[in-house]
Amino acid sequence: MREYKNFCNKFSEVFVSSQTFRNFMELNASFFSGLSGERKGFVALSESSTSSYESIQYLMTDAKWSPDEFNKTRIDLLQQNTKLAMKCDGSISIDDTEQLHYGSDGKYVDYQYSSTLGKAVKSTKFVNLHYHDDKKNYHISLEPYQINKNVSLSLASANCPTIDSFAAKISDNDYAQKTIINHMKTNQRSELCLDELFKLVCDLNLSQKIKRKIISKFKRFSPDFESKIDLAIKGIQQLSSCYGASGKLFMSDSWYATIGVIKTVIGVGASYLMRLKDNRIIELQNGDKVSVKGLVTSQAEAFVSLNETTKGFYAKINLPSIGQAIFVVLREENCDRSFITNLLPAEEEPKRFLELILKHVKSHWIIEEGHKKLNVLGLDKYCGAATESSLKKHIAMVLFRYTFLVYLSVKEKWRNFVSKIQSSGKSVLNNIYKLINLCFLQERTNLKLENILQDSVFSEVFA
Repeated sequence: MREYKNFCNKFSEVFVSSQTFRNFMELNASFFSGLSGERKGFVALSESSTSSYESIQYLMTDAKWSPDEFNKTRIDLLQQNTKLAMKCDGSISIDDTEQLHYGSDGKYVDYQYSSTLGKAVKSTKFVNLHYHDDKKNYHISLEPYQINKNVSLSLASANCPTIDSFAAKISDNDYAQKTIINHMKTNQRSELCLDELFKLVCDLNLSQKIKRKIISKFKRFSPDFESKIDLAIKGIQQLSSCYGASGKLFMSDSWYATIGVIKTVIGVGASYLMRLKDNRIIELQNGDKVSVKGLVTSQAEAFVSLNETTKGFYAKINLPSIGQAIFVVLREENCDRSFITNLLPAEEEPKRFLELILKHVKSHWIIEEGHKKLNVLGLDKYCGAATESSLKKHIAMVLFRYTFLVYLSVKEKWRNFVSKIQSSGKSVLNNIYKLINLCFLQERTNLKLENILQDSVFSEVFA
């Protein structure tokens, strides 16, 4: 497929050897030629390509190529295309997604709470920055969150003069404090690593809640540990330094609505629109403090009708260390969603401002569709070694496939095809998958296109 080869050639300089580059092309061609729901391991991929199992395994584990450089090349290519480049007033959604994990554990695997399942499960979390505007959307970054990263904490880095104050900073529990103090004094230690503390805590006769609290505080004070918030902030800063973020709108759920994230967004000259939980305390302009739920209740008469199902209102508030912000509530069938933003309303057009907020809120959920498409493209089918490098290489390949589909979608020669499959009443993306399967199948088997089109799978696509 000429379009595929031309697109792959744009990444050739990332790979050290020509053989590694050919393996990269074959790996993704094999994946495209068999897109389906089953798990696709290296054996299955090698059987549908000219590359051997060992070649594909080597590409994803030991081959000398940088997934970070690959991802930067991918974004650079998008920005060089006027139809794909980020618009000055585009939006970027911040969210995390999860993948359930089976088999051996890796650095990024741990028991973490799943909002989908409503319980803690063994999984890997990814922090995602997803760009979107009225015509396109794609992933800027997808960073794995290493919850069990083995970090250290010393007396100096914790700003503690003694071992006793160090233990008190890590835990409020007397029993845990004594255990930590005895261990450090006995072994003449001035610092602890997470693995070491984890073993001590596991042996304590305490509830799991208290144990998790100790580990969590230790990580929070450790200078090298990165939370999901830290990864989001790093992603915003990298985006700004490489491509600029001024004028863009950053959106997120309540998890990322923190002072650190908001300050970072303001610092790069961008706007924010982030959801708030009902129990958050906010400060009104007159200095009064009230919960989100309390403010919404007190303003029951201030709601403005936006359409048949949605009402809204906004008020000016103050945020600690930030200053003035706008508090917005959208109500649909007695279900309230609260947000904060630095977008400023025109005093004479309150309804228009609320309608703009509603439009942005609806567009934010395209990131959820993006997560689903990543799974279709193989994010949940990782089968490489449980190492940091191989996982990031796997992510780079998945984002490459997604970007290739976005690239195809703006090519003029595909316009007629897209219009046909839109009229078929099916998902445009799913039908593009089918067409890609068809094209790769034609190239590999030398079948004539008209013979393939007679297949019932494709007949209604081209009806």
